[in-house]
This record gives sequence, C-alpha cells and structure tokens, in this order.
Amino acid sequence: MQYLLNKYTAFLLCAAFIICVPSYAFAENLNDSNQQVFLAFERKLHDLLDSGMEPLNELNGEFDGKLGVKNLHKIVVSASQTFGRTSLAFAKLKVPSTLPDDIKASLGHIKVYFSTGFKELGESMDCYRQYMESRSPLLFEKFIEQRDKGVSHIDGALTSLSTVRMQLNPPKLKPNAWTVAKRHLYELQSFDAFEPVTR
Repeated sequence: MQYLLNKYTAFLLCAAFIICVPSYAFAENLNDSNQQVFLAFERKLHDLLDSGMEPLNELNGEFDGKLGVKNLHKIVVSASQTFGRTSLAFAKLKVPSTLPDDIKASLGHIKVYFSTGFKELGESMDCYRQYMESRSPLLFEKFIEQRDKGVSHIDGALTSLSTVRMQLNPPKLKPNAWTVAKRHLYELQSFDAFEPVTR
C-alpha cells in the first residue's frame, strides 16, 4: 500500500510540475508583454510632460535680472498656451486596452491628474501674465494658488505612475524635465525685477 501511495504522490508531483511550469512561463510572458505596453505608454506620458515644459526651459539661468520684461511676458504667454494644449493632449491620450483592468484604471486616473495639473498651470501662467500687466497682488496670489495646485496634481501623477511601474516591475526610464520646470515655476514668484508690461 505504501508503495502505491508513494507512486501516486510522485505521479501527482510530476503532473503538477508539468502543468505549473508552462502556466508560469505563460504568466511571465504575459507580464513581460504588459511591461512593454506599459513602458510605451509611460514614454508617451513623459514625452508629453517634457514637451509641455519646453517654454520654461527659456528661463534657465535667467532669474539674475538679465531677462527683460517683454521676453518674460512672451515666455509666460507661450507657457500658458503650451500648458493648455498639453492638458488637452493628456485628456485625449488612450490607455492601452491590453493591460490588466487595475492597471488601466490607475493609468486613467494618472492621465486625469496630468491633464488637470497642466490646465491649472496654464491658468497660473495666465494669472501671472495679468499680474505683470496690472501688478495686482490678488492676481499674484491667484498665480501662486493655481501653480501649487498644478504642481501638486503633476507630482501626484508621477508618484502614481511610479507605483504602477512597481506593480509591473519594468526597468527604469531616464529622468524627465519636470524637476527643472517645477523649479522655474517657483522661481517666477521671486522674479520682481521688471516694470509693468504696457500693451
């Protein structure tokens, strides 16, 4: 009887091994496929983020008083328009349908965070433009409020994106321009070496 029990146990172990190994390999291939799809979508998000921040790149090292009022005004108007277009681009971006439902839902929320963040940054730049023209302290406060909301939404989107990445465990991407652009947004608050813009 013991002999039959050992033989039966050995048979079950072999059968389980034969069944489990292909399933594991299939799951691993599926996960690798999900990682590739996720990485492609993540690249799109980062590309949009980087291109949305381009107008602020003109502010690199310009907060030492050398930037003229008209140039700053032009940069602020350009940033406002670019942020608005980027918000729409994030809203229109399609989440890949091949990803698992929980990942798709998370990426859908991340899209909304990015879109909302850029919309608020666009509004903040518009307030800053109006502030430059009128020197109204209320507009300056509104600029700071909208900027902080936008920065918070984009930081939240990036944090959530990192969380999704950890769920799928894909390799790391190169850093993006958000950190530099965020610093420029905060530097605008201290830039006061200009006269009101006249139209």
